[in-house]
Amino acid sequence: MSIQRDPRARALIFDLDGTLLDTMAVHKQAWRETAVSYGIDITDEVFDDFAGRTSHDIVRVLNERFGTTMDPDVLALAKDQAYVRHA
Repeated sequence: MSIQRDPRARALIFDLDGTLLDTMAVHKQAWRETAVSYGIDITDEVFDDFAGRTSHDIVRVLNERFGTTMDPDVLALAKDQAYVRHA
């Protein structure tokens, strides 16, 4: 397979996550694993509200919804580490 590209192009961007690879189950598992240590149960309904949001935004939503004060940097890093372990 060959891809035609404009000879003036200096870079190509590939968006695999959610486009070519279905990684939602791994993201859900990582969020559930991470949030449970804070006493939060990431149900399917809660997870569905995350669509299209950044990890930091998700932590802000969780803090508002559950009355917690989780640090977005700390939780986002922990979630990313859990994602890598399960991917």
